[in-house]
Amino acid sequence: VGDSAFTILKRYQHLRPIGSGAQGIVCAACDTTTNTNVAIKKLSRPFQNVTHAKRAYREFVLMKLVNHKNII
Repeated sequence: VGDSAFTILKRYQHLRPIGSGAQGIVCAACDTTTNTNVAIKKLSRPFQNVTHAKRAYREFVLMKLVNHKNII
């Protein structure tokens, strides 16, 4: 997708970019197992340096706390 390579499970099809920013790129896809639309975020170079690693870790921790049916 764009200049970014995505390696995802085969159940996610029709990947298309919907946004990007300093942290990475977000793509929409169809989950063929549940037949629902999903968003998949790929962080760009999360371990490039200590600052990027801390940001990635902080995002992972926060996302783990989110309890919503549309977020996995």
